[in-house]
Amino acid sequence: MRIGLVLLWVAFLCLAGLMALLTVFFFATIDLPGGQPTAAELALGVVGAVVPLVLLLVVLLFASRRREWARWFALIAGIGAGLLALLAMAATRSPAPETVGIALAALVGGVLLALPASGRWYRGAPREGDAADA
Repeated sequence: MRIGLVLLWVAFLCLAGLMALLTVFFFATIDLPGGQPTAAELALGVVGAVVPLVLLLVVLLFASRRREWARWFALIAGIGAGLLALLAMAATRSPAPETVGIALAALVGGVLLALPASGRWYRGAPREGDAADA
């Protein structure tokens, strides 16, 4: 579970950094001819980009604090984001190494969160002298 959370945190932080870079690029080129967005487009961009990242941050914080409900939301978000990113790369045929890494980190992190975190398999084989399970 820890490795899955670490991979999701890495994917989240890389995605947040990439979005910040794209936002800076957008505002740096806003004064070019034909580059003036309307207020509705700016609001939609903020709602479409910032709100999901903040929600994912909250979910990852709660998942890191071992809340079961947040683990499942993080699992769904990681697998969904990874699959969507891989589908987008397949459709555009533009697999940049950093986007492939972010997509795979989210996908693998989500899959690792889906694996059970407790049970007989995690305890290993009983050692000599240990009490046998009944």
